[in-house]
Amino acid sequence: MRDSRPERSLSLILARLLEYPGPDWKEAASSFREALIPFRTRRPLRKEVALVEGFLQAVPARPLGEWQELYVDTFDFGRQASLYWTGILFGEERDRTRHPQRGYALWQLQEIYRAYGFHLMEGELPDYLPALLEFISQVGIPPELSRYVDPLASSLQEVVEKLRAQGSPYEPLFLATAGLLQKPALYGKGREAVP
Repeated sequence: MRDSRPERSLSLILARLLEYPGPDWKEAASSFREALIPFRTRRPLRKEVALVEGFLQAVPARPLGEWQELYVDTFDFGRQASLYWTGILFGEERDRTRHPQRGYALWQLQEIYRAYGFHLMEGELPDYLPALLEFISQVGIPPELSRYVDPLASSLQEVVEKLRAQGSPYEPLFLATAGLLQKPALYGKGREAVP
């Protein structure tokens, strides 16, 4: 098996950057710049690292309050983009009769997390993209999760296009996430999909 530590580290950085920018968010972003330095020369991650570094360079230019407002404008209520990946894959409709596969995916993801001892924060939905990235940073992408990863990576490209059209600074993070989800090193037993 390949060494997946750099990919897992990048997954955790992306998880933290895609969370709501709380009081320590800008300070954490500054520390991530240093954490990424060793990964710049890792060929499989160069593009994703460059995208994240580009985002991190933009962080100091805005005050925290502006980042918070931008976050809400971008992600809350699916205004420009969703951070809930079953919504990205299956649609935002909450009516489970219209999108039964979304409900099944939520249940299955909860079971995968439980099987690997991963616990969500109270009130957090299992398809919250930062939670998924944190899980991947700890476990990688197990076979039972891999069936969702390729469609999710493809669907993230659509989100990237929306964010690009809006001129959102979050666009590189979604592009980096889509690229990262396709890295073979994250797959413990290969890229087999479980039906």
